[in-house]
Amino acid sequence: MKVEHKQSQASPSSASRPGNKYYYRTEVTNTNEVPIRIIWFEFFIMPDDKHWHGVNITNKVLREESFVAWYSNGESKPKDGWLQPGETAVCDPNWHFSEEDEFQKTKWAFIAVDSMGKTYFSEALVERINVQFYKEEK
Repeated sequence: MKVEHKQSQASPSSASRPGNKYYYRTEVTNTNEVPIRIIWFEFFIMPDDKHWHGVNITNKVLREESFVAWYSNGESKPKDGWLQPGETAVCDPNWHFSEEDEFQKTKWAFIAVDSMGKTYFSEALVERINVQFYKEEK
């Protein structure tokens, strides 16, 4: 499984919540030879350069239902969280809040399983070069 963050091709105003935010495109690709199902994912921030903190807008664990709802852009729409070999699920725009244009270290992490119960893990840093800052006008 591979996770990549790229420049968004969507409008930041199409994000599900108003407010100042960094926005980008997140792609999750099944690089395995078997179908996998995303069972958990999370956004992490490192505000102090010492510890990762998991946080998201739902304030609860993100499971396959959220994955299917959020990662259904483009041609691939993961059914019940399953990705076929070579299939890519896309969230565009993906985003995280920011009070100002001060970028902090962030990443997304994902756990998947196959039909035999084997676990797969992938994470990717959100690189500053791939994000855009959107300041909402009041």
